[in-house]
Amino acid sequence: MDPIESATITFFMFLAAMMAVTGCTPESPRLSTVEVPKENKIDFLSLTHPVHFQSGTTVLAAGEDKALAAFVATVSPRYGDDVTVDATEDGSESAALRIKRQSDVARQLQRLGIQANASSEVDPEFTDAHDAVVVRVGRYVVTGPRCPDWSAAEAADYTNTPSSNFGCATATNLGLMVANPADLVSGSSGGGADAALLARSVERYRIGLRPKSSGLGSSDGSSGGTDNSANGGQGNGQGGN
Repeated sequence: MDPIESATITFFMFLAAMMAVTGCTPESPRLSTVEVPKENKIDFLSLTHPVHFQSGTTVLAAGEDKALAAFVATVSPRYGDDVTVDATEDGSESAALRIKRQSDVARQLQRLGIQANASSEVDPEFTDAHDAVVVRVGRYVVTGPRCPDWSAAEAADYTNTPSSNFGCATATNLGLMVANPADLVSGSSGGGADAALLARSVERYRIGLRPKSSGLGSSDGSSGGTDNSANGGQGNGQGGN
C-alpha cells in the first residue's frame, strides 16, 4: 500500500474514532450551575402580649402595668415596627368598653415611649382571653445569606460562571444597613416634588458660589467700590473714569 494512502486511511480512522468519542460525551450545561444569587430572607414576626382588666371595668388587673412594661423592655419596639392594640374574641364586653380599654393601653404605651394605635381587628390567638386587649408588635426581620461561601472549588473556570461567594458582601451589607426591613419587601412611595422650592435652593447655591462684591452699584452705573488703601482715602469708584 502506498504510504500516502496508508496515512490517509489512518487519519480518517482517527477522525472517526474522535467523532464517536465526542458523541458519547454528555453536553456541557450552558447555564451556570452556581447557587441562586445571594439574597436576604425577609420574615414577618408578630409579638403579642395580653393586657388584662378587672371584670367589666377599665382598671388594669394586679401587676398588669409591670407586665406590660417588661414586655416593652424585652421587645424594644424600633423604627419600622407596627404597634397596635387589638381586641379579643370575648363578646361579653360592649364596644364602648373595648374602645376605652384600648385607648387606655395606648396611652400607657405612649408614656413608655411607644406610639400605638387601637385596631378594630380581633386577635384570633386569644380566644379564651376575657376582659383583655392584646398589644401586638409587627416586625420585619432580615436574615442574611450564608456568607462567606467558598463551597465551590477555586479552580480555573473556563465557562466564566460566577463564584459561589459572588454577591455575598453586597447582600450582607444591605441587610445590615437597612433601617426598615419592610423596605426590602416593598419600597416606600416618593413624595411630591415642589419645583419652586427646588429652584430657590439651586439659586441660593449658585449665589453662594458667586464672588462677593465690595459694595452696591449706584444708579449712574458706578461700582460703588472703595479703595481700602493704607491712607484710608476713597477710590475714584466712578465707572468710566
